[in-house]
Amino acid sequence: MRYSPPVEPTSQPSSSVLLGGNLNLSVTATGANLQYQWYKDTVLIQGATQASYAVSSMSAANAGTYYVVVSNGAGSGQSANAVV
Repeated sequence: MRYSPPVEPTSQPSSSVLLGGNLNLSVTATGANLQYQWYKDTVLIQGATQASYAVSSMSAANAGTYYVVVSNGAGSGQSANAVV
């Protein structure tokens, strides 16, 4: 059996963006075989499975609380919230 080290987010997403601007969030984490899943207001964002997440041309509908869950075979870790 192969050991996967636990997941530990090492940098947190944060953002300041104006309406019409681009939102770019990213996180770094330690561990092997990492998988990422981004959420907005506790709702899974379909297809947002990379270490970064972007929204072009922000609108009021995109405002909310974003975070990512990083996981591997040893467990998972959640980033801090980025309120946009």
